[in-house]
Amino acid sequence: MLLPCVILNGCGNEKQYEIFSNETSIMTEENEINEISEEESSSENNIHDEALDSKAKIVNVDYSDLFHDLTGCAVVYDFDRNEYLVYNEEIAREENSPYSTFKLVSTLIGLKNGVITNEKSKMNYDGTTYPTDAWNNNLTLNEAFKTSCIWYFRQIVDMVGMNEVQRELEDLEYGNCDISEWNGSKINPMDSLNGFWLGSSLKISTIEQVQVMKKIFGGDSIYTNREINILQAVMSCDEVNGYSIYGKTGTNHNEEGWYVGFIEKETQKFCFAVYISSEEPIRVATGNEAREIIKRIFENKQ
Repeated sequence: MLLPCVILNGCGNEKQYEIFSNETSIMTEENEINEISEEESSSENNIHDEALDSKAKIVNVDYSDLFHDLTGCAVVYDFDRNEYLVYNEEIAREENSPYSTFKLVSTLIGLKNGVITNEKSKMNYDGTTYPTDAWNNNLTLNEAFKTSCIWYFRQIVDMVGMNEVQRELEDLEYGNCDISEWNGSKINPMDSLNGFWLGSSLKISTIEQVQVMKKIFGGDSIYTNREINILQAVMSCDEVNGYSIYGKTGTNHNEEGWYVGFIEKETQKFCFAVYISSEEPIRVATGNEAREIIKRIFENKQ
């Protein structure tokens, strides 16, 4: 059966491919801000629970105009204000598969354990013909991250090993920390394109994604400045209104999309996560669409 396959090329555009498969397909990897004011219909509270900092302020905001006809949520953490801006809190607390956004953490895991050492660290291609031409070669970390190459990061976690990956996820409090389906749920036809982070046992909420980014880019994790700087270098994607946006997309068969990362402008720092979904077959929800939402949020932010 001929099935369409969309592969996300890192921070670039998505390209359409077609492959032959038996009832399976390759997993995709891949307006102005509503300023808060007294007139705006937002609310502030001091929610204290395990998912959020006990001293942080939570501001519920309305970004619905930026989501158009997509269902979803957004969470932005402002380091200076120790404040979370949360759109659609109920959805923001639901845990979902992280898909390719897990590459943010698997990069750090690989660096910490010496499996990779810098942006130029290569993994060896095994000769398999993949539907994305850029994957059919020995790749550096930078190349693998930008093209969202699944097999590269599959090799990283396998070389690090299940016990150490589990330990580091628990240290980060990465969602449910469940890597029990180590080899994945066979959502893709090739073993090297499956893993616990792809529609499998590992789940994380949008709020938890931001918490993980806050730990990493706030200097409150086990990772060194050098390791974090290497991650930030391969994440570099966009600049909007003077804000530098560093992120990673994730997409599930055009039905779910993530964009997760870190933003800075001079001394200002933010972490963010956007999650979108669509139940309409003619309306796709991809990581690139989630990426556009965060760009619109910061377009006119002062």
